[in-house]
Amino acid sequence: MTNPLLYEFSNAEIEWMLSMGKPIELSAGILLIDSNNAPESLYWLLEGELAVSLTQNKTVVQSDLTDSSILEFDRLVLGNLVGVIPFLEDFTAHLMVRSLTPAKVLALPRSAVSEKLRSDSLFAAHFYRATVFLLMRQLTRLSQRLGCNVARLSQMQLREASMVFAELQDSDLDWLIAVGQVQQFSGDTVLIQAGRPIDEMHLILEGSAALNWIEYPSSSPAFLIESPDVQEQELARLSRGDLVGELLAIDGFPSNVTVRTLRETEVLSVPKWRLKAKLLHDPDFAARFYRVLALLLANKQQAVIQQLGYDTSGNELNSQRLSQLALAEARFEWMLKRIGTQLNSGEAIQW
Repeated sequence: MTNPLLYEFSNAEIEWMLSMGKPIELSAGILLIDSNNAPESLYWLLEGELAVSLTQNKTVVQSDLTDSSILEFDRLVLGNLVGVIPFLEDFTAHLMVRSLTPAKVLALPRSAVSEKLRSDSLFAAHFYRATVFLLMRQLTRLSQRLGCNVARLSQMQLREASMVFAELQDSDLDWLIAVGQVQQFSGDTVLIQAGRPIDEMHLILEGSAALNWIEYPSSSPAFLIESPDVQEQELARLSRGDLVGELLAIDGFPSNVTVRTLRETEVLSVPKWRLKAKLLHDPDFAARFYRVLALLLANKQQAVIQQLGYDTSGNELNSQRLSQLALAEARFEWMLKRIGTQLNSGEAIQW
């Protein structure tokens, strides 16, 4: 199995983690993380196998590990990160982790990782990118419990748009405007076709779109034609401020998701190649963008957990997030005015 840390991080970054970490030996059946107490360390699994589970109980002790309310949904092997990831504390309080076999982990102090993320943008970009792919894996495991794909997720109270515009800086929005193309689409226009590669990431400026799931037969040439006999199931509705195709744009694999407009819709479209080049050559932007994606995935994870019947009421909006909502709305409105000014003045908004 591919080791995500060895794949995403540089040798110098791995050496830093090894120098900062404390090795811990675990025998089989040890509760490493419970769902009530946030650990002060982030763990890097070096040997053995760990189980990641959900529990309805507020407090789990060693003797409760066979309780029927515990739902195991993932198993981790060499190279995986586990624990409370800095900046995702509010989204991971429901998880518990135990050793299935004798195991060895490297305990990285959360305070040291947080400081490294603040001071080293290249490390932050690599760390958040690794987090994105780990969360995607976790979401896949969780959604399999619902019998559906990762895309089949409900919207949370904290809208995705608020996360995007609260995390990105004004310079990031300037870049999106500079390299993007404003496009108008009529209703029932396909923005993303299931089974085909993604060429652009879209930001909805006005209007709405439906995210639909399509189950193609294995013999169907989905990448070539849109079959009228294939039924679409609506999973979610997207509106102003929502991103479309952001995960597929960085990963590049075709999916079973089709996105089509529900009415006249205006979008800002950013070519995938421009986005990938920016992520590769601008570590500050990459750190912020991958952090946004990690937050979006964590938000979706909460939606899946709720659908599975697990209580996440402890993760309600706090004053900080309410402030982020206000900041995000202000930035989005500023972006709309900036685009409108450029269009009215004839200043080019181009690829």
